Amino acid sequence: MRRNSQLFVNVGFRLACPFTIWCDWCFFGVLVAAHMCPDMIHLFEVAAFLAMTFFSRVVKKFSATHATDFDRHFLFKFVRNLLASMNVNEIMHLMFGRKLLLIALISVSRLDADLFEDGDMVILLGNTVIERAHNYGHFETGLTLAADKKNLRFRNLGWSGDTVFGHARSYFGPPQEGFNRLEADLGKLKPNVVIVCYGAVAAFEGDEGMAEFLAGYDRLLKMIKKASNPRAVILVSPPPAETLDAPMPDMKEHNKRLSLYAKAIADLARKNQHTYADFFTIVGDGVKGQTSNGLHFSERGYCYVGPKFVKALGLSPVPNHQLESESGIQLRKNIIAKNKLFFQQWRPANETYLRLFRKHEQGQNVKELPMFDPLIAEREKQIEILKQSTLATK
Repeated sequence: MRRNSQLFVNVGFRLACPFTIWCDWCFFGVLVAAHMCPDMIHLFEVAAFLAMTFFSRVVKKFSATHATDFDRHFLFKFVRNLLASMNVNEIMHLMFGRKLLLIALISVSRLDADLFEDGDMVILLGNTVIERAHNYGHFETGLTLAADKKNLRFRNLGWSGDTVFGHARSYFGPPQEGFNRLEADLGKLKPNVVIVCYGAVAAFEGDEGMAEFLAGYDRLLKMIKKASNPRAVILVSPPPAETLDAPMPDMKEHNKRLSLYAKAIADLARKNQHTYADFFTIVGDGVKGQTSNGLHFSERGYCYVGPKFVKALGLSPVPNHQLESESGIQLRKNIIAKNKLFFQQWRPANETYLRLFRKHEQGQNVKELPMFDPLIAEREKQIEILKQSTLATK
């Protein structure tokens, strides 16, 4: 209660402060410039940071209280999720009305600074778009390089055809079996950041399936918190579908359904105070010849949308010449090799014999699964070395 009252006093003071008029125009200019030149977003973030820091120091001379670090972090996530769901006209209207600025003024940290910390374990969770990403390495390579000097570890828990209920993860039992399996996996890995991408399967149900999907997603988010209590959870919208030549179907109507689900996921992220990443909008209509069947990205497709996935998370992709450098190519190859090792440990081909109803035949071999850990760790050492070499490429 004390923290909330302090925050409201501070916001109220800034509402009355005449300097807000000046800062309205500064922040409004930064927003418009960032929208027109997304590739220069970090430059605009620096400008916004300097403007808001100056204003904060002026106000601090006249105010006995100021927002805590907790308040800044919480409000920044709120503002970012709000901006992600708005169009430019709405942002301009709010800026002229000086409603959004009052919150933004005390949010002086950047998303990419908050998203990852050195040593983080990052989980990629979802259905086909996530699982197949581990075969090509573009998503993870992009995120690894965008994190710059921070040393991250990634684990891909994607499962093709999966839903928020865990349908695909159960072997011979009901969906709850798959849900429980995921809960156990998260509890074992203890991630710091979980990036979740669901909705591609559920969208086929349209409006009729929306309520059930959101209830299941909300239940999944609560389970993630209970199982591993990550520092951050990012909800990623499903990517758009692609219309291929006849006889493949026109995916226009399905993309309308995907758009509705993307908006619903954004609302769910706000409700749970999680970050929302609008992958659907960033990929947009540019998906041409990038899928094998209109739904699933090919290797070329993952290469194309990889930087867009990084952007959707609020990070800046590295230049193509770094990705295509010799060290960049070797980095991605090592990431793919590491992913295969983890996949073989996590989902061994003979799991029925190792851990299920035929374990009485070969269950003694389950002791070999931990032997993958040093192999994975060695690959991760190589990944870190290659990352630094790639980032140093001019």
